[in-house]
Amino acid sequence: MRIQHVLSLSTLLLSFMPSLFAQDGKMKLSGSVQSDWLVAENDDAIGANKDDYRGTLLGNTYINLNFDSKYVTAGVRFETMEKPLPGFENIADTEPFYGTGLPYFQITASNHKWIEATAGTFYEQFGSGFVLRAYEERSIGIDNSILGGRIVLTPFKGIRLKMLGGIQRYHFTWNDDNPVFGADLELNLDQWFKSLSENGHFITFGASGVTRHDGDTEQYFRSFYFSPSSAQPILESRTNTLHLPEQVSAMDLRLQWQHSGYNILAEYAVKSHDPSADNSYAFRHGSAIMLSASYSKRGFSAIVQAKRSEDMGFRSDRTLSPSVTSLYLNHQPAFAYQHTYDLATLYPYATQMDGEWAFQGEISYRFKRGTPMGGKYGTLLRLNASHIRGLDKDPVANSVLGTAGTKGYKTSFFGMTDKIYYQDINLTLEKKLNKQWKLTAMYINQQYNMSVIEDGAKADDTNEIVKTNIFVGDASYVHNSNFAIRFEGQYLITKQDDGDWAYAMAEFSFLKDYMFTIADEYNTGLHDGKDTHYYSFAGVWTYKSSRLQLGYGRISEGLNCTGGVCRKVPAQRGFTASWYYVF
Repeated sequence: MRIQHVLSLSTLLLSFMPSLFAQDGKMKLSGSVQSDWLVAENDDAIGANKDDYRGTLLGNTYINLNFDSKYVTAGVRFETMEKPLPGFENIADTEPFYGTGLPYFQITASNHKWIEATAGTFYEQFGSGFVLRAYEERSIGIDNSILGGRIVLTPFKGIRLKMLGGIQRYHFTWNDDNPVFGADLELNLDQWFKSLSENGHFITFGASGVTRHDGDTEQYFRSFYFSPSSAQPILESRTNTLHLPEQVSAMDLRLQWQHSGYNILAEYAVKSHDPSADNSYAFRHGSAIMLSASYSKRGFSAIVQAKRSEDMGFRSDRTLSPSVTSLYLNHQPAFAYQHTYDLATLYPYATQMDGEWAFQGEISYRFKRGTPMGGKYGTLLRLNASHIRGLDKDPVANSVLGTAGTKGYKTSFFGMTDKIYYQDINLTLEKKLNKQWKLTAMYINQQYNMSVIEDGAKADDTNEIVKTNIFVGDASYVHNSNFAIRFEGQYLITKQDDGDWAYAMAEFSFLKDYMFTIADEYNTGLHDGKDTHYYSFAGVWTYKSSRLQLGYGRISEGLNCTGGVCRKVPAQRGFTASWYYVF
């Protein structure tokens, strides 16, 4: 499926848009504008160098237009980032991340009964995303949307079928050599069996299948083997031609049960042989299995989750480096708490697509009002813990782990490494003292395997596990609708990496539409002699559906992660501006 064919089909359907809208009468226009800018400056103290960017004035701008009517909706998005913000991957001239164009355009027609059809660019997710998740996350430069067609059918009660095909977006181009096709079926059994729904039982079964086509089936590699003819093992090299599979398929099965406050989800996915750069071109199957159980009632909730994944990196382009986050067809959810406090995000977890065992649990309890712990307004206590380890891998016979063209490694189902990838235990207390004051206190204990998560960027043999203790205090005061203040203090203690950090922030909101923030993230230098302030100032003005933010300050080098997917952000200093408008 060449891009010319896809574009021709989409253009043909889009050309009928005016007549389709005319059939249902009224048409509504809506949209949004998001524009983020940085005037970069040099700062030797933090390692910020504006010469590393494509210019001094950097910016990302997105303009969305949506057309809605009774039976037809359509949308188009204009993007321009000729000089993108620091940290977005592939800003070098050799990659197509930067550019200007219309990478998103689609039209959807629906009779609101049994059929919905989409042509153009769209996002989609099957189940938890183990075999397909096309989505956008601008903060980390992710947009792996699909350009093609999709049909959603609900022919009978309790049945929904999705079918799609197309090519993936690759920044401002499309990966038109490797088309993707998929289907997803969901059955709501409670709509078939009256006794289930009458007793409050809701059961959903789902099945998905995705296939990627790749016409480039030959790759040349130098492989290494232990010579069997030598008395002592000798490592020899050979040049091999690998014949790679033209079709790679993945399948997902899931079952969900809900009753009262109980919710249980079990999901299993498997992928056929997929030799790629992600797994050093090993010929082996991939798999993922997840079990999640939760319970909630007024004032109490609990959840436990476990996931095992093995070689589930699934891209439409098998040749991309593992460090590149583009062209993934699927997504592996990170079983780690998504922190929002600054120092707790210094060491975020990035899902390891080659394999991991992940566990997470959380208990939340709200003490009733009038009790010793609850007081007049109640008190919330939440405990969350996550623990992630790698798989215990052994190379196949007569080969070296990571050698192209072999079966890679073998591992038992419950086999785990002795080394922790990531661990996070955090306890949160939220207390409202009176009508004006609210306090939040949080303690976080983390273990972060830098050599795994950051590919050894800063790790060494003695300090590859960064162990932290983080203390957070957050106090807010609301005087009335015209004035409020919030203070935030954090301290991170560690003997590894860059040592201790401190953070302080004050936020002032007044006249409903204005907010001013001053903050400082401070590397105390207790362990390595550093003594660096990462200060920032920002002012925000909102008016109706517009929001304008202006700021100045420093940003420390690190990882920006969302849902287990990360991008590296370089140290930077300068003036910032952000405008968001909805109409």
